[in-house]
Amino acid sequence: MNPQIHSLAIDALCKGIYKKNIHYMYKQGADPEEFSFVRALGASPGMSSWIIQQAHYKLGVQMQVSKSVTSDLMSSDFSEAAKVENVPWPAPVVELYFQDPMLPSILVMKTTPQQLQEWFPKLEIGLIAEEYITACMQEGSELETAMQLSLQLKPDMYSAFLASGETPSMKTGPLSIELSLQDNAVMAFMLHLSLKVFAFASIPAYKPVPMTRKQMVFGGKPEVKGRPTVPSFHVTYMPKVVYTKPSEPATNGTGHQFRGKRGHIHFYYHERFTNRQGTWDFYPPSINPLTGKFPEHSIIKVRKP
Repeated sequence: MNPQIHSLAIDALCKGIYKKNIHYMYKQGADPEEFSFVRALGASPGMSSWIIQQAHYKLGVQMQVSKSVTSDLMSSDFSEAAKVENVPWPAPVVELYFQDPMLPSILVMKTTPQQLQEWFPKLEIGLIAEEYITACMQEGSELETAMQLSLQLKPDMYSAFLASGETPSMKTGPLSIELSLQDNAVMAFMLHLSLKVFAFASIPAYKPVPMTRKQMVFGGKPEVKGRPTVPSFHVTYMPKVVYTKPSEPATNGTGHQFRGKRGHIHFYYHERFTNRQGTWDFYPPSINPLTGKFPEHSIIKVRKP
């Protein structure tokens, strides 16, 4: 991801501009009259936010992600061999609630116009691409004044948008071009993080565990702010301890001091991986013992022979 986009997103998230709970402000039941009103009033952003919320009522899930997991994933990089299409989705519509107080909730959906037409037979959706990823967040906390920020991406936009927060193709089609540079940066950052969570959660060792309402001690309960009651899962390391972090500076035997490492979300792409082809693995990052922080980028030094 572009460092400037990353910095812009982190700055906005630290200021709390985007909220923990998304208001489900639309009536459950996919009322065609309400859809027509929302589409006329809010154009593309209103239409896409209505669709994703109604789809979440139908067959969505919620994933609560522990702070330790997101901290590691934000300091980890995707395998270069992987594509967005390789990331397995746990459900067509997912609400991600992050237990890190800095991170807002985000609704994400991956579907096709044909599937949407099956879910909402009384509506004319009017999408033309073979597939879409839709993301929805909320700016502001008041029900009357909060803004529903939505974004729709076609497959040819995925990589460019996740890397830079924009793509020339966004100038055409039913897309949320009204979003500001900051909004697009945060959308790119949060969508990128969501895909990392999905890849992480697909690894058998980190399989999410079901949660009950009583276990949702971090917030994000189904009844909060009109949120629908849907199956909920916890994405966390517990109870298994996956790795330990070095407590003091160490050398690698050659006199070079260990300065931490970036994590790596690895995708087994090549056919030589007979038993693991098409699956994911995760190599957690390590903290730099000198700074107490994860490295922001990988530093590779080539020593002269």
